[in-house]
Amino acid sequence: MADILESRDDEEFGFDTDTSEVLYEIVDGEVFMMASPTPGHQRLVQKVFFQLMTFFEGKPCEPFVSPVGVKLPSGDEVIPDLLVLCDRSKVGAKYIDGAPDLVIEVLSPSTRQRDLNRKRRLYRDNGVREYWIIDNDRFIKWVFEPGANDEVEILGNVVESGIFPGLVVTI
Repeated sequence: MADILESRDDEEFGFDTDTSEVLYEIVDGEVFMMASPTPGHQRLVQKVFFQLMTFFEGKPCEPFVSPVGVKLPSGDEVIPDLLVLCDRSKVGAKYIDGAPDLVIEVLSPSTRQRDLNRKRRLYRDNGVREYWIIDNDRFIKWVFEPGANDEVEILGNVVESGIFPGLVVTI
């Protein structure tokens, strides 16, 4: 799994990112080690992934489930819980190189503030078109449009995509 993200200098991060088995993200230049998800977290991720796989079957866009690394245009490196990518030329041997179209994060106590704030801004500023957060039994959704304010929708257990007509996901 160490190959997921780009190799960095040992002195910069305190470990060899090229050979380490550690999963990490780089958000605004700061390194965050990633803990193993809980079984409940993974059940929720799997439930949503199944719905994404069903919807995108035979379509040009492709869903991915963690741990797949994403290197954003800013150089930041993230491992979203789920993502949908429509430009398959961004799929590299080690990671996705560029912004996905849709990113979905399931909140955990250790990542809550980072996912709600820093990563939301990071995704918006790097060209992600839509961002969903799953917070217990509800969705929080942003559709990022160039020049528009961040409009947030706090929903129940069902979300309808603002960029993929007909995509409805239930938790």
